[in-house]
Amino acid sequence: MKKFKRIKDYNKKYGYELREALKTIRPYLIQAFTIFYGDKYYSKIKETINSICYTFFLSEPCLKVFRKYGYNISNKDKRITSYYIQYLSDVTKRIRLFDEDTFVKASCDAYIVESDFARDSLSELFLDYLDASDKNPFYTVFEGEGEKYYHAIFLPLLAVNLETVIHEVNHAFMDPAVAVSEEDIIMTTPFLNKECVELFNDYIAHQILDIYIKLRAPIPSCLGKFDFVNCYEQFFYLIEPFYIVFHKIIQDSIMSENFNMLKEYAGKENFDLFCRLVKAHFENQECSEKELTYLYELVFQMQEHGLNLKPENYSNYYRELESLGYRVRKL
Repeated sequence: MKKFKRIKDYNKKYGYELREALKTIRPYLIQAFTIFYGDKYYSKIKETINSICYTFFLSEPCLKVFRKYGYNISNKDKRITSYYIQYLSDVTKRIRLFDEDTFVKASCDAYIVESDFARDSLSELFLDYLDASDKNPFYTVFEGEGEKYYHAIFLPLLAVNLETVIHEVNHAFMDPAVAVSEEDIIMTTPFLNKECVELFNDYIAHQILDIYIKLRAPIPSCLGKFDFVNCYEQFFYLIEPFYIVFHKIIQDSIMSENFNMLKEYAGKENFDLFCRLVKAHFENQECSEKELTYLYELVFQMQEHGLNLKPENYSNYYRELESLGYRVRKL
């Protein structure tokens, strides 16, 4: 495609910038994650973050988000973003006409900018992803040569910021691989559904981002060009009271991979109900005051089950909630 002959040069330029940015922030990520989770987990945090493999790819939806919410973007970046969007629109139409084998190769050649993995080994995983309705950053566990398993993070070129990187890195701790079957890699988490996993993962990522900023750690320019409120932030109020009560147990259950710990402390029945309600409210994109009060009452009940708190301890918890702007009903 002669009209898009500059794509390879742009891929090389922006791929190099993102690769160097990840190298720059790595030691500070290790420091910030250690401050959050605790010194006793330093070795695990360092080993995990240093072992993550990255793949950079092109995504038309992400590039459009970048154009809409970007700041400190030069006119040249805007022109190149438009160039990429035109390229992806053209290539998507064209490769859909190919036979299956040619489609696989063409897709990887067109969308994957660079990767720590061989492109052939990425094809099946990445094509499943391309068939999804949206093409956002994502984390998974990837099987490499010799039945070795890797933490793998896929990041869109250009449309990525520091918050996104921290969110995806935290997934390496939040939902690691725990077993392998003949057909799949089994990943598990402390929570019962993907909505809860994403909400708590993003909430924790914001805590770690705050620590990173307080460290005055560097933020490379390619990770600081856009910001937007994702679909999780606006629903933090559903999980924040639970996190306030159980934050230490959440942290320890994640890092120790003892995912029954949280359920045992909170009480299985109420914990299961809490996760189901959070999922329902997130999917419905709303939660009435009455429903929210009931959700908070569940938290109080789980708190009592796990910690056997005396009545005066509730007063401290109510004050914490009210300081966050919540209207709570005393039990």
